[in-house]
Amino acid sequence: MLLLLIDYIFSRYTVGDQLGKGGCGVVYEGTRLEDNLKVALKYVTKTQHTKCIFIPDHPNPLPKEIALTILANKGPSVPEIIRLLDWTDHPDHFVMVLECPSPCENLVEFIRRHGGSLDEEKTRQIMWQAAHAANMCHLRGVFHRDVKLENILVNRETSEVRLIDFGCGDILRRTPYRSYSGTAVYSPPEYHSRGKYYGGPATVWSLGIVMFALLCGHFPSDYDLFLLQCKRWSKPGLSKECCDLLRALLHEKPSRRLGLGQILSHNWFKTTPVGVSHAALRLAGCIRRRFHPSAHLCILRGEQALCSLGLREQYLRLALPASTVQMPKIAQKAVSFHSHPGLQSPSHPYTGPEVSAMAITSSEVPDSAKDCPVLGAMVSKLLAMLARCQSSLPQ
Repeated sequence: MLLLLIDYIFSRYTVGDQLGKGGCGVVYEGTRLEDNLKVALKYVTKTQHTKCIFIPDHPNPLPKEIALTILANKGPSVPEIIRLLDWTDHPDHFVMVLECPSPCENLVEFIRRHGGSLDEEKTRQIMWQAAHAANMCHLRGVFHRDVKLENILVNRETSEVRLIDFGCGDILRRTPYRSYSGTAVYSPPEYHSRGKYYGGPATVWSLGIVMFALLCGHFPSDYDLFLLQCKRWSKPGLSKECCDLLRALLHEKPSRRLGLGQILSHNWFKTTPVGVSHAALRLAGCIRRRFHPSAHLCILRGEQALCSLGLREQYLRLALPASTVQMPKIAQKAVSFHSHPGLQSPSHPYTGPEVSAMAITSSEVPDSAKDCPVLGAMVSKLLAMLARCQSSLPQ
């Protein structure tokens, strides 16, 4: 197998040691010859169960894992989703060349290295990124279906996250799924009771299992789940907001689970700002997406970025002098997703605050941003971007 792999990609990559092995695939470390970039080379043997699908801009059907990874990476870069750098497809196998962030390990190893479980703040930082990655996949029409500890890579130094391995995934659809190809312990209860499930609520459930495992160091037992339904579950040292979010993610009824797009707006992500470096990264990602065809989505992402920092009200208050600009009006407005063909509309439309038109200049950056000039400048740019988006909406 290794000889075949080398034969096909030797002209562009060197192949190193084996990093891991799964059901049909083997992952090797590698180096791109043109710039010495470290990469991961995933070699997958095709079987009778390997499915191929058509996606836009590709005239021939592609193995589903390649196709879904391409779709998840389509558009502006999302740092929390593993990047597909190159790929090749052959009759009996295919090879994917993926980014290889270093030093990284999956969440199982990360938890073990931290003593068996994580504190609330570290869990918050990881869950924000994992939820953001899963939500962006859905917005791009991809249902990962195997969000689990082993499929989330964490940088040991920065705690930055990558969602990996779309091998169990599918195209996101409005109709229910009747088979489950992910990992059993993360499967939603409605699949076992009704034999069907929907992509959004199932992803929320798997994120809840991940969050529980991070905080407790084990998967929830039936009794844990019973206490969560009764709103009686708690753990010493955890905040009320943390327990509330866990209950909202692991509600037995999918219709009462928190919507995937609503997770980042939960109070738990507003109680304590994430680290400055990660916050700057989040704002930068939001600014990079300012050319999204839907101004509504730009406003949604901007609001989520500011709320995750716990800075929205503070910066709106300090950055807009009362003598020259009125405070923005807060109104309720549902977000329209109909301008995005092929994307699944969320089960609950966003009804967050909209920002009225405002003028931001560099001289109006609040003094509180001086501790982090980069973050202050990015906040100003983000607020100005939100204003431009809002002014472009039909009245």
